[in-house]
Amino acid sequence: MDLNLKDNVVVITGGAQGVGRVIAHTFAKEGAQVVIGDLNVDAGEKVVREIDEIGGRAVFIQSDVSLLSDTDRLVAGALENFGRMDVMVHNAAVFLLGKFMDVAETDWRKVIDVIQIGAYNCARSVLPTMTDQKSGRIIFIGTDAARSGDNFQSIYASAKAGVVNFTKSLAMDVGPKGITVNTVSPAVVVTNENEAILDKLYGIKTKPEKAQKMLSAYPMRRLGQPEDIANMVVFLASPQASFITGQTISVNGGYSMV
Repeated sequence: MDLNLKDNVVVITGGAQGVGRVIAHTFAKEGAQVVIGDLNVDAGEKVVREIDEIGGRAVFIQSDVSLLSDTDRLVAGALENFGRMDVMVHNAAVFLLGKFMDVAETDWRKVIDVIQIGAYNCARSVLPTMTDQKSGRIIFIGTDAARSGDNFQSIYASAKAGVVNFTKSLAMDVGPKGITVNTVSPAVVVTNENEAILDKLYGIKTKPEKAQKMLSAYPMRRLGQPEDIANMVVFLASPQASFITGQTISVNGGYSMV
């Protein structure tokens, strides 16, 4: 499908693995030029090579989204390498699972710094350029737990909930400048990185009867795949989505219908 994204420049935080890696590939297949931000140098450079092999263009910039100086470098890198800046996708996250009273304060702060402060930093870094050009897309990756809550996810869910409400308020601020802001909200998504833990918890590979109990909560009777999330992100970045802003859009097989 041609979404008219050829030569658009997209920055993807947490783009070296998991959902972020598939988002990067999906944009590249649409002809976009990709800047991958991540802490993991080896994984980030591997994604660049993968995109090069399919005829795309990508660069990797090691970065920590909890630092405004690093998100500034990501935007500067996009402008230096490709001459423009069209889409910011903040996908980087730290997933923290545990009962609230069992989680150390230092861990709370790490989750909040990457997810919520990271969202602020990405927006702060990219908005001067998008404002000047009177166009742009800012897309955050959320979670359904941000709206419904979930067991053992008090810190993660609350950080993502902050992003959901930041999305609404920021969309009001920047809409008159031609910039849209949206959040894509998954439920459980199976990646290469989390498949083993999901199998341990829910038996998704080795215990079909146990897995069936979990899957019964999903009307579509399957868990999410990275491509499900990537396809929505790429659509929201496209001209076809120019009148969608301030929204949190669930891509979750019906798990939560908020």
